[in-house]
Amino acid sequence: MHDRLNEQKNEIQNLIQERAQLLEEIAKRTTPRIQTTDNESQTDDRQHEKLTQLNNKLKRALQTVKDKINRIANERPELFNGVGEETSERLDYLITTLENQAAQLDELQAKHAQHEEQLQREIKELQRYDNIHFISFNTLSLVICIVLWKHINIKLKMKNHLKWNNLFQLLRHLHLLKISG
Repeated sequence: MHDRLNEQKNEIQNLIQERAQLLEEIAKRTTPRIQTTDNESQTDDRQHEKLTQLNNKLKRALQTVKDKINRIANERPELFNGVGEETSERLDYLITTLENQAAQLDELQAKHAQHEEQLQREIKELQRYDNIHFISFNTLSLVICIVLWKHINIKLKMKNHLKWNNLFQLLRHLHLLKISG
């Protein structure tokens, strides 16, 4: 919208300048001449017609801009608090407002970029922290597995030892029975 208003403002200024130049040309050409030929008179008529057409275009463009600004002022009068009723004042106010909003938008975008960078850093930090916990968890799991394996191994050895011990005692008992019997 800001670009559009700037374009329209530039277009109005260009049209106003063209109109002024055309009016100057008309004033120069409409001065009394001592002798004119038919060709010069036809050229002047064509130029005058072109200038008149251009002047009409400028008037229509200017009226369109005025109508649009007046429509906005009627639909949204709160936008123009403290602003005069002249179209040029309202147009200047709208352009100033849009320039301020564009500056605020730039500022917000810069802040957004900073927050985005901060969030990315925090995400990387959390991922690094999660990786450390994952490694710690895996290390803890490995230690628990080793302890369990040793415990089971010790239990198995004890069972085997008890089995051998029981077998040995049984054999000894049988041997004693043989000797006594």
